[in-house]
Amino acid sequence: MADVSCDLVLAVDVFPFLVAGGMALAARHVAEAGRVLRSGGSLVILNFRAGSG
Repeated sequence: MADVSCDLVLAVDVFPFLVAGGMALAARHVAEAGRVLRSGGSLVILNFRAGSG
């Protein structure tokens, strides 16, 4: 995806898995969102899962 090409990055129920994969993976996910977001764009993180089971 091109730099500064999105108004919204929506991350639903992914962060528990990213964190489980290591903080570096979660940091790369946020950095990639920042790369593709236009100025004034939003990264929305929603976690509906209450736990792992």
